[in-house]
Amino acid sequence: MLLDNPAAYAAMANVVNPYGDGHAARRAVAAMRRMMGAELASDEFAGAVGAAR
Repeated sequence: MLLDNPAAYAAMANVVNPYGDGHAARRAVAAMRRMMGAELASDEFAGAVGAAR
């Protein structure tokens, strides 16, 4: 059982989330607002692939 095996528990407890960091929707809304001229570019997008510089 997972709770009885510290090594197995540690391996499962420290996995990387394959679906991102949970902030994609907020970033998408900010990008759409920026594209529509509603707000200025955020520093958060400065390193993104395809980000305008």
